[in-house]
Parts: sequence; C-alpha cells; structure tokens
Amino acid sequence: LALGSGPLEEVLIDRISPHDATLLVTAGGGGAVLAGTAFAGFGGFLSSAARENDYLWGRLHAAERLIGLVAGAVSGPGAPDEAELRAFRKRAFEAILDEEAARLQAVPALLARLRAAVAAL
Repeated sequence: LALGSGPLEEVLIDRISPHDATLLVTAGGGGAVLAGTAFAGFGGFLSSAARENDYLWGRLHAAERLIGLVAGAVSGPGAPDEAELRAFRKRAFEAILDEEAARLQAVPALLARLRAAVAAL
C-alpha cells in the first residue's frame, strides 16, 4: 500500500498534562503542585516526599484527564453533564487517595489537604 493511495483519516490527539487537570488545584488542593519542576527538573529526585508528591499528583491528573477524554467521546442523549463528570472525578480521586494513603508515608499533609479538596467537590 503506497502512501496516498487510500483515504485520509483524521487523527485526534489529546494530551494528559498537569496544565489541563485543574479541578483539584482550584478546589484548594494546592498551587504549584509538582516538586519535580524545581532545580531544573531534578527536584523530584531530592527527597522521597518530592517523589511521592509528584507520583500522587500524576495519578490524580491522569484520572481527571482520562475521565474528561472518555466523556468527550460520548455525545447525544447519554452523554454525562458537568455534575455527573464532577461526581465521576470525585469518586476516582477518593479511590486513588484511599489506595495510596497506606503507601505514601512522606506526604501526610498533602494527603489531608487533598482529601479536604476532594470532599469539597
């Protein structure tokens, strides 16, 4: 099959970035959330608290974005509204925090702050 011999198909690209996942930040979860951005991108290597911080935020950001991406692919009468999406995200955040609470020992204040932010959603 030669290039250009078939129909062109549109390729959609979505990104998963902390810049696009803002629900918890605006709900009181924190301002600049990633420790790894300090010291020319090596801040995450400096302490276990920095690594745990960035790992947890990564999971939360991914959950928020993935729910948005999947919901964006659904249209029509069965599509979730903003209230349903917020509820889905809240349940995902709660599940992540519950799962990680026993493992992440270096960031208890972050876990408490995030639990309060999630409860406020």
